Amino acid sequence: MGKKIVISFGVKKSQKGSKKGLTISAAVGAALGAVAGILFAPKSGKELRSNLKEGTASAAKKAASGA
Repeated sequence: MGKKIVISFGVKKSQKGSKKGLTISAAVGAALGAVAGILFAPKSGKELRSNLKEGTASAAKKAASGA
């Protein structure tokens, strides 16, 4: 038949490094999204802080009960 031609651009990534980079990118993206969501929220600061307190308290109860 013929010879197989492989073109390489000198970039080799291990799968482990790729997964680590993806995890870091996802965490940074989530943090930036949370910050942007808080900054551009249509509620007042006082109301937003109250809702955040209620939400974290509710999440803590659910985590403690194993739900």
